[in-house]
Amino acid sequence: MNYFTKETYQTKREILNFCNKMTNNTLKVTKKLTQDMVYGLLSSKSCLISDISRELKEQIKLSNTIDRLSNRLSFVEKEEKNIIKHNYYKEIMKYLPSEYVIVLNDDTDINKEYSKKLEDLCVIRDASSQEEKYVNGYKVCEYVALSEIKKTPISLYSKIYSTVSDKFKSENDETLQGEKEVIKVLNEYNKKPIFIRDRGYDANEYLVNDIKEDNKFVTRLKGNRYLLFKGKKRIVSEVAIERKGKISTKLMYQGENKECSISYTKV
Repeated sequence: MNYFTKETYQTKREILNFCNKMTNNTLKVTKKLTQDMVYGLLSSKSCLISDISRELKEQIKLSNTIDRLSNRLSFVEKEEKNIIKHNYYKEIMKYLPSEYVIVLNDDTDINKEYSKKLEDLCVIRDASSQEEKYVNGYKVCEYVALSEIKKTPISLYSKIYSTVSDKFKSENDETLQGEKEVIKVLNEYNKKPIFIRDRGYDANEYLVNDIKEDNKFVTRLKGNRYLLFKGKKRIVSEVAIERKGKISTKLMYQGENKECSISYTKV
């Protein structure tokens, strides 16, 4: 029991230290709000204000705690948000490689299947469900960087958006805006990204943009994409099969370490 209490105390102290770094040069009420929100999120493993409020165990009515957090969140000034963001970037850069940073781009979504009145609800494909059903919700553009030593994913950019919002242009536009923000942030700390993308980003708009901006990237192409290979139009799966893997490595694939042969060619 004493060991558990000690571990809990250390965890709380680490959370407070982290929040103090994030909220340096902000108002006292903003510092307190950040501490309550971060602790509540981690303790409840939920982003619902009601669940966060319960974990705080304040000696007042639960509804009063919910109102307090909701009101404080709505009144945080833009300037303070920018300060927190700057402090966050400054802190996480300590854990990233000194030059090239692996940046994974893979959008996600927020399922609000039972919501009817939230603003700008759009239809999303719930990728977390086995049926991949379509429900109400929001899309999330997400970029994460891998830390240098443990390869831990660290968020660089996260934006919730709706496809029915007046300001929405396209999903490609949201992705490219996120990419620009990531490049800008890393450049400020003399770092460069290597973007890693899955087949969902196999689109000319992304490929042309990265080549134009001289970005380094790795994209998993769809098997039916065509390439211009040695002056001829070839399907990518055929070109891949013909290549002899000169580089051997091990990859974690479907839960197992497997030997893999890698090759490269100019297209």
